[in-house]
Amino acid sequence: MGFYLYGIVKLHRVPDPGPIGIGDPPAGIIFLAEGQLAAVASRMDLEQRLSLVRDGRAHQGVLDSVLKSQAVLPISFGTIASSEGAVRNLLRNRSAEFLQTLTELDGKVEVGVKALWEKAAVMKELASRWGDLQSLERRVREHPQQANELSVGVGRAVAELLEQWENTHIARVKRILEARALDSRYNEPISIRMLMNAAYLVARNEVAAFEDLVRKLDRELEGRIRFHFAAPLPAHNFVDIRITPEEVEQLVGK
Repeated sequence: MGFYLYGIVKLHRVPDPGPIGIGDPPAGIIFLAEGQLAAVASRMDLEQRLSLVRDGRAHQGVLDSVLKSQAVLPISFGTIASSEGAVRNLLRNRSAEFLQTLTELDGKVEVGVKALWEKAAVMKELASRWGDLQSLERRVREHPQQANELSVGVGRAVAELLEQWENTHIARVKRILEARALDSRYNEPISIRMLMNAAYLVARNEVAAFEDLVRKLDRELEGRIRFHFAAPLPAHNFVDIRITPEEVEQLVGK
């Protein structure tokens, strides 16, 4: 048996989240303490194969549960220690670094905000130049030799319109949200419809007000751009600490 690792917290009384860990049935959560720190973990058979979907969801669920009561340093999915000693050695060897980061995260959480453009709004704005979708399809049928030219032209027009929206609407949204956040990070969009994939560091007691602000912006841009809000989240985007399975295993017996 080994230990599956979810994250690291400061050592104080943490509510038992119950059996919500990886595996089928879900494993119980334990806290392996060393000094002022504890690793959030669950026991697992070292021969057990992980399911990216089921266990990935459980991994995030454990972090979300712990985050309700305190800051947590997230450990990447799939990190397994073959012994309790390796976990304790990790906490001991990097205690100063872990404690400093957890102190910096006290009272703060990550908030995710994604912005996606609406197809109907794009087609409506392009209709003045290209006509509605039915008209465009009719032109393609009637002039098949122009189909490629029309397709390229429409694609270019869509790209130009979305760039315009990024430079106006999204730029304004970023300014407004950054003014209410403690820090911000912008990641690459993960779909063709995504205009913004952002993470904000927000005071825990400000999350509700931040969500209200995002909802207000969503109403203002309704029909053009839609916003998706997720919080509270572990501060993945604001923690530079990386703990790899290889590092944990190198600490066995030290």
